[in-house]
Amino acid sequence: MSKQAAPQFRRFGRFALALLVAALLAMSSQAARAAECGAFPTVDWWNITHESVKKYVRAKHDGDWRPYIGKWERQLAKMKDVYARNNSAVSPTGVKLKDERLKGYIDQIGQRIAVTRCLAGETDMGMGDLADLGLGDLAGDQAVTAGPGVFNIKTATFKSKDFDLVISTFCLKNDFVFEVLNVGGAWPDDADFRILSKNGDKTFLARTLRLAKNKKATFKIKPKETDSEAGVRIEPSWAGQYMEFGAAIDCS
Repeated sequence: MSKQAAPQFRRFGRFALALLVAALLAMSSQAARAAECGAFPTVDWWNITHESVKKYVRAKHDGDWRPYIGKWERQLAKMKDVYARNNSAVSPTGVKLKDERLKGYIDQIGQRIAVTRCLAGETDMGMGDLADLGLGDLAGDQAVTAGPGVFNIKTATFKSKDFDLVISTFCLKNDFVFEVLNVGGAWPDDADFRILSKNGDKTFLARTLRLAKNKKATFKIKPKETDSEAGVRIEPSWAGQYMEFGAAIDCS
């Protein structure tokens, strides 16, 4: 019996060893990716690490990073609005945030979002929101996941009776990306999106979309040397106004 069992044991041993090697390689790859994401900024009342955030997202959102990222994008928009109105905010520990201190905290929230997006890419964050909008070739996982190759991230907020938006721009390697997040109510109808050149004489992209609450549209263009600036124009069919946001392109 031992002669018959020995070959089976050897085959099982090789299989187990292969599984162990694969697991070690996966762990090594994840560790390398986590190192690329960088550490979270130090804020007295946060006390977070890569592992604690990943554990929280698994427990609270069943591994779906979108609600967690959306929460911090809304927090960023809120703090920017407080800063723009020259008001102050109070931290969970009772620290008053105003002027330069508030501005510094806004920067830290932006860094937190960037690191979180990078971690989300590490764990294959689903981009169902984009698929639901039918954006096709306008967006993909890379276009909305911060991490290696993403830089020059800038964020602005726009709020009116028709809009409550957070608009971000960033570079993804040599591409320039506009990201529009609707933090207000669901839109009652469609809106025309256009990505324009500096003078408005050239249209890079044009789409008609309707955004639900907390839904996001992402547009990626390939700027040429002559394109130093670009802008996004949003024209809602239900309102008599439109919104424009321009940004300098520096993805060199």
